[in-house]
Amino acid sequence: MELAAAADGQRVTPEDWRLLRTLSYYRLLLVVGLVVLCIQGYGPFLFERVDRAPFFRSTIVYGLAALLLLPPVLLRKPWVGAQALLHFIVDAIGICLLVYYAHG
Repeated sequence: MELAAAADGQRVTPEDWRLLRTLSYYRLLLVVGLVVLCIQGYGPFLFERVDRAPFFRSTIVYGLAALLLLPPVLLRKPWVGAQALLHFIVDAIGICLLVYYAHG
C-alpha cells in the first residue's frame, strides 16, 4: 500500500491533492453551518455561553480564509506540503478562535 506523501524526497500523489480538496470543502461546509446557526440564533442553545458578535465575526473570517485556500488546491500550486501547512495553521487558529468565543 502506497501512502500519500508530502515530505521532501517523496512522490506527491493525486491522493494528496484529493485530501486537501476534501478538507477545503469540509471547511466551507462547517462555516456555512455555523453561519446559519448564528443567523438563526441557535448558538446559545448549542453552546452554553457564546459571545455572539465575536463568534460570528470569527466564523466569517474563517470562511473567507477557507475561500482563499480553495483556488490554490484546485490549481495544484504551490507545492502540496506548503498548502498542507497553511491549511493546518488556518484551521488551528480558526478553530481556536471559535472555541474561545464559544467559551469551550
